[in-house]
Amino acid sequence: MIGVSLLASMCIHASELEDYDPMDVDVTQTTTIAHLPRDRMAYIFSYLTPQERLIADQVCKAWHDILAAEHGHMHAVAAALFGSTFTHKAHLIPDDLVAKCLAHRLLDKGFAPLETIFINPNLYPQGMRLLKASDLKENLSTVSTWYTALFGKTASQDTHALPLVMSALPQILVENQIDEDALDSITYYVEKMGRNTHFLRFTGDETQADLDALHRAPHTLVVRAQDMQAHKDSLSSLLHAPKDHNVVLCFDDETFIKNDALTMSKNDIPHNLRHLILSDPFDKITSIEPNFLMLHEGLETFSARGLTATKTIMYHFLSSCKNLTICDVRGFTSVSFIGACFVFKCPKVEKFDSRGFAILTKLSGGFLKECTSLKDFNPGGLTNVESIFHSFLHGCTSLTTFDPTSLMGLNQLGQDFLTQTALTQEARTKVDAFLAREQPETIPITATSRHPRTQVSLVRKH
Repeated sequence: MIGVSLLASMCIHASELEDYDPMDVDVTQTTTIAHLPRDRMAYIFSYLTPQERLIADQVCKAWHDILAAEHGHMHAVAAALFGSTFTHKAHLIPDDLVAKCLAHRLLDKGFAPLETIFINPNLYPQGMRLLKASDLKENLSTVSTWYTALFGKTASQDTHALPLVMSALPQILVENQIDEDALDSITYYVEKMGRNTHFLRFTGDETQADLDALHRAPHTLVVRAQDMQAHKDSLSSLLHAPKDHNVVLCFDDETFIKNDALTMSKNDIPHNLRHLILSDPFDKITSIEPNFLMLHEGLETFSARGLTATKTIMYHFLSSCKNLTICDVRGFTSVSFIGACFVFKCPKVEKFDSRGFAILTKLSGGFLKECTSLKDFNPGGLTNVESIFHSFLHGCTSLTTFDPTSLMGLNQLGQDFLTQTALTQEARTKVDAFLAREQPETIPITATSRHPRTQVSLVRKH
C-alpha cells in the first residue's frame, strides 16, 4: 500500500511550486503520479485507513476533489469515530458508509465507539456486536480503571462499579471475541473520554466539592434507581444548579421493576429532571408499563441507550410531555410492540428517527400523534412493521415530507394515516401511490389492547 506521506511528497513535487496552497492549487502533470487517471487515484485511496484519508484530504485540491467525489462523507465519519470535532449533521451520513468505516476501525483496534453515530443495528458489519456487562465480569481490573477514569474515584469501595461503568459508557461496538489488545484500546478511549466529560456518581451524600463542580459546569450524573428512590429530593436539589445536567438512570436491581416490567412513573423522578438516559446493564427490563413518565412537564430529552432486552412498550409512553424535544430510541433494538399514544401530544418534538426499532412489528394508535412541531421523521426502522393502527402521525402540522418505502412489510393500516399534516404535493403523491399499490379495502377489526375500549378500523392489504 502506498502511504499518505509518500503520496503527499510526490504530489508536492509534481506541483513544482515553492509556496503552494493545498486548498487552491491543483497538481500539474509533470510526474508519473500526476499522470495517473482519476479512477486509479480513487483505487489507491480505497486502501487508506480513515485516519489516512483525513490527512490525504488536506494534501491538495486534486486529492480533496477525488476523495469528496469517491468517498462522500467518509472524512466526516472518520472524524466522528476518531475524536475530531464532529458536526451536528452526523445523521445525514449514509448507514452503509458508516458500517464500512466501522469495519476499518475494527481491523485496526477491535472496537468502535457509537457515541455520535446513529446506525441501524441491522447494518452492523458482520461479526460485530455491542459491548455487554458480561464481557467485563472476568476483567475487574479493567472495570476499576474505567471507573476511575469516568468518576475520578477508586472503585474499591463501590460494589456497583460494573453496572455504573456500563451505564456511563456510550454504546461501544466490538468484535465477537474481545482480546486484551481490544480492551487496552477501549481503555485508552474511556480515559480520554473521562478527561473531556464531567461525570458524577450520585449517592445522595455529595461533598461540597461535588456541589461546587456541579455549579461550574454541566455534568452527567450516573444514578442507581435505588439511590434515586431513596434520595429523590437530594437529586432534585442538585438539578436546581444553574447548569444543564444529564441523568443516567441505572437499573441494576429490582427497584421500579416488577415481573420484569418497568413500573416507573413521573412521580418517581424529580420534577425538574430535564435530560434522562435509561440504562439496563443486566437486561432486567422486558417491558415498560403504561403511563411511563406521562405528563412529566420538566423532561426535555429522553434516551433509551441501554434497554436492549425490552420487547414491549405499553400505552402513553411519553404522552403529553409538553417540553420534550428529543426522543432517542436507538436502545430499543428488541421492541416488537408499541402501545397507543407513544410520544403523543408532545408539541416541541421536531425530529424523530425510528432506526432503533430493528424488529418492531406492531404500532398501536396515536404514534407521534399531534406532535405539531415535528418536521423530520425517518421511518427507516419500520421495515418489519406489519400493523399500524389509527392516527399514525395524525395532526403533525409541520411535517412536509414522508417516504413510505420503508413500510414494505405493512399489511394492516388504520384510519387517519398522515392526516392533518403539511405534506408537499410530491410527498402526498408518493404516499397515495404507496397506499394504492395493492387496492386495499377497509375491514373493521377489533384490536387487542390493554387500553380500555380500543377499537380501530384497519386497512388490510391482500
